[in-house]
Order: sequence, then C-alpha cells, then structure tokens
Amino acid sequence: MKKASTLRLLSLLLALLCMSALPLLLSSCEEDGSFGKIEGYTASEDITEYVRMDLRYKTAGGQEKTGSIVIRLYSSVAPITVANFQELVSEGFYDGLIFHRILKSGVSIIQGGDPEGTGYGGSDKTIKGEFDANGWLNPLSHTRGVISMARNGYSYNSASSQFFILASDYPYWDGQYASFGEVVYGMDVIDALVAVPVGAGDRPLDPPLIVTASFVAPEQ
Repeated sequence: MKKASTLRLLSLLLALLCMSALPLLLSSCEEDGSFGKIEGYTASEDITEYVRMDLRYKTAGGQEKTGSIVIRLYSSVAPITVANFQELVSEGFYDGLIFHRILKSGVSIIQGGDPEGTGYGGSDKTIKGEFDANGWLNPLSHTRGVISMARNGYSYNSASSQFFILASDYPYWDGQYASFGEVVYGMDVIDALVAVPVGAGDRPLDPPLIVTASFVAPEQ
C-alpha cells in the first residue's frame, strides 16, 4: 500500500515537471524558428510559386502569438512582380522584417517588406508596375487574401520590396497596383494581424514580425 502511494506521488511529480518544462520547450521552438509542418505543403529547396511566411505578433492583451501563412504566386498574371518577389525570398530578404502599416477602416490590410521599417525603404531595385493604368492587363482583383505591391504615388514603376495583403475586398485599387498572388492558407492569421493595436500613422504599437519566408510546394 505504501509502495503504491509512493509510486503515485512520483508520477504526480513527474507530470508536474513535464508541465513546467513545456513552456520552455515551446519557447525554444519559437526562438529557433521551428513553426512546424503545414498540412498539404512541404518545404522546397527549389523556387516555387508557393511562399510560406512564419510570423510572430502580440495581441491587444500583450500575448505573444505565432502563425504561418502560404501565399500562392501567379506568374501568369504578373511575371515581373512574381520573379522579383521570388528573388527576394530566395535571398532571405524578408526574414526579420516587420509589418509597419496596418489599415483597419475603409479597407483592412497589412503592409510590410521595408528593410527600414518606416514605409520609405525598399530593395536595391524597382520594377515595372504590372497593372492596367501602366499598360499591363492584370485581371487579379484586390479581394480578401490577395497580395499586391506597394509603390509611391509619383511613379507607376516604383514598386520594390514592399507589399500588402488584403483582409477585406477593395476593388477600387484594381488597375492601380500590381496584384500578384493570394493567401491560400492562414487567413485567420492575417485577420489576427489586422487586429493588432495601432497608433499614429496606422503604425502597429508592437509591429508583427516576419520570422522567415521560404518556398514550399503542394504535396502530391
């Protein structure tokens, strides 16, 4: 009887130790960028038309969260834009950058890809704007989940590395910006990022982070 009680006590202590170690294990996974497998997709060493982004953000209550999205690129719609985005992903350009702008009223978007984190930076080159106003037929409408290139208001050919993802429909931008893909996994994560608190200039108080961007492929 005494032996059984001792065993039960040891089992309880072991369970408590495992539970106390769990947050440390999870924290370690977050720190080394291990976000786990996404069902239906596999990591690819080749450049594909599917990009995975692992993200970290804080809720309005200050709780740290992580999540992943998969973006499908459409080279048939915007080949120059897609090739530029693929090149930046392959270089690791987006790893460690933030989403510096979140719009919540009128249209809901998250915008990132600026190495300066200010909204004024970019990569070392600009590309042709693949949209109707610039002489390029682009049929991909700015609807929920679509990714499009940001640019300045002075030049149609000023897009570089900054992009935005829509969490709501906004077809008024059709023909004015180069849409080039859409989120096919993880729109709940996009919705969570849109809910992040913002301050002046639509800047997040605690900007969400792109931990890594990498290529994946649909499982056969």
